[in-house]
Amino acid sequence: MDRKLHLTMLWHQHQPYYKDDSENIYHMPWVYMHAIKDYYEMARHIENSNVKATFNYVPSLLLQLEDYTSLDVPDKFIQLLKKPVDSLTFDEKEFIVNQCFMANQYTMIKPLDRYNKLYEIKSIKSGGVSNFTNDDILDLEVLYLLSWTGVFIRQEDPLIKDLLLKGRDYYESEKLKLLTNLAKWVEKVIYIHKKLESEGKIELTTTPFYHPITPLLIDINSAYESFKDVTIPNVDNNLSQDAVVHLKEGLDKFQDYFGFKPIGLWPAEGSISQKAVELWCENDIRWIASDEEVLANSLKCNLKDPKNRYKLYYRRYQVHNNKKINIFFRDKFLSDLIGFTYSSWKTEDAVEDFIKHLRNIYNSVNFSPNVSVILDGENAWEYYNNNAYEFFTLLYKRLGSEDFISCDTFKDVLDNTAIPEEAVQSIQAGSWIMGNFKIWIGHSEKNTAWEYISLTRNAIEKNIAKVDENTAKQIYKELYISEGSDWFWWFGDDHFSAQAEVFDKLFRTHLVNIYKLLKLNVPAYLYNPIKKSSKTGGIRKPSYYITPKIDSINTSFFDWSSSGEYDLKADAGSMHAGGDIFKKLIYGFDSDNLYLRFDTPFNDIQGEKIVLQINVFSKEETSSYALNVRDKIINLDNGVKALFDKVTKISIPIKEIRELYKDKIYIQFVLKADNKIIDQAPLYNKIEVDIIENFQSDWMV
Repeated sequence: MDRKLHLTMLWHQHQPYYKDDSENIYHMPWVYMHAIKDYYEMARHIENSNVKATFNYVPSLLLQLEDYTSLDVPDKFIQLLKKPVDSLTFDEKEFIVNQCFMANQYTMIKPLDRYNKLYEIKSIKSGGVSNFTNDDILDLEVLYLLSWTGVFIRQEDPLIKDLLLKGRDYYESEKLKLLTNLAKWVEKVIYIHKKLESEGKIELTTTPFYHPITPLLIDINSAYESFKDVTIPNVDNNLSQDAVVHLKEGLDKFQDYFGFKPIGLWPAEGSISQKAVELWCENDIRWIASDEEVLANSLKCNLKDPKNRYKLYYRRYQVHNNKKINIFFRDKFLSDLIGFTYSSWKTEDAVEDFIKHLRNIYNSVNFSPNVSVILDGENAWEYYNNNAYEFFTLLYKRLGSEDFISCDTFKDVLDNTAIPEEAVQSIQAGSWIMGNFKIWIGHSEKNTAWEYISLTRNAIEKNIAKVDENTAKQIYKELYISEGSDWFWWFGDDHFSAQAEVFDKLFRTHLVNIYKLLKLNVPAYLYNPIKKSSKTGGIRKPSYYITPKIDSINTSFFDWSSSGEYDLKADAGSMHAGGDIFKKLIYGFDSDNLYLRFDTPFNDIQGEKIVLQINVFSKEETSSYALNVRDKIINLDNGVKALFDKVTKISIPIKEIRELYKDKIYIQFVLKADNKIIDQAPLYNKIEVDIIENFQSDWMV
């Protein structure tokens, strides 16, 4: 077979800089947790297969990984774990208990029986520390660590095998042995990637040092290019020199760890611009990557149209400055299937579906196509059963056995002339999310953060000459840390985190540290939280029964006055779905029906066949309703009714469920255009609706 589909997969591994250098303390342990669950695990999957992949390591992550190879790491959580539970203060126990339930309920907590019973205590009794004995807390500590260990580590570490088998009633000595072993596993993360790179199994790449949105540092007005109505913060100085430092020091730090400078770069959040491309060209970067929406904006064409997609998309693209640089554009649909959709599918069905899509691409072009799948290498797997072990095992087996597929690194395909090469004359600035920078700029909270950085940089420029060289170095380090993308991710109302307040405080702490190092008075505003909007799923619950008219375009206020409201994007968290169609749900019920309303019209979506799939789960059964949006008015034999117009209204019979169980139901929505999933909500959870008559009862996601 002469013609091949060249699949390039990039797993981006990154966590923000959680350390406050002034206090020498890590405030959140997520580098550690992902190291033992994901970073080693993803590399072992490649080692166990005959496919290739690319791994991206952010330099600031490498620094933190090194710290966690020691039991003496200055991490608040790890240091408390080392203490006997009976020596902990009440506040320390509270901190431990809160942290130790930060695991996926369905895939990490429930599989461990004792852990699940402890979770039930927390749920039923509101999680107060006084509800847990010292023995409970010791078991909780050990089980939390075990729940965050990857499958390969569980298979390869005899102690972890024994502790999982034991299941409960752990000793302090066992906990300390576990912590010692896990530090050794963190140490193996860099080693296994070095090994695989030397064997030619993987390519290693990097990102500018602290993961900044480089185009915004170079020119904050680049946000206008893809989002004309964005509100730009009042930044009155030039941060472009910071972009240069992030890149050059990042490349140097990567070389310190791996022994060579990478030729490839995953810009933070896939954010690129013409000026950023010029910077990377000047520093001998041969290839970068972004998202297909950036390509569509740059080519000024609709790549969702199959005619354009198969003609223009699956090619090698390059931009010429003084030097040529190649740009790979991620297949949003395929990447999001892995990131957001397949976690709820049977493994065999998910893998077969992925191969089917690749074969369709291959059969739709008359050349050797390049398909780039790019996503986080850490955040999605907790939503899969068993940390996606079965998924990747089968996926890589199938990819390695299909004759029409060649799994390559990005470096492999740079000069592969079988893949047609095209030029992009000019890049329109954008990122991997919606092709713009809306996640990082425009909201009042995000803009406030940018303005604080600008004011702080002004203070640096006026006073830096007064400090010694070492102090100046630390000042600039704090500034560069504050420019990382993650702080802006959590500001605003785009994403939800139970630790958003910690992110807020840590961001401001880095700026506070600068003023202290400059021996200046700290501005009072840096001690006040920026974060004011907090995103949760439930905006309001139903206050009483509703019986709205479904078959009429007119929607009376009184029809829905007692309804509930739900934010369908509330569980996006550290991931972000490609779709942006589902926003809010208005809902309620009476004795016979569940009523749903979307104020976002679906009939404007492009495609011949648009299907809204509603999955309803009860205690004993699952029902799925596929509604063709193009039908406008629907009356099905099973009693389902729907109206698709400027407002979408749906009723689904629940009388039988109410009579049999008088319990809760759970809902999830999937939107498909021509059999392709274009949005799903909630992403990882389900909407819980209490259909009993007691409207005073609590409800949650």
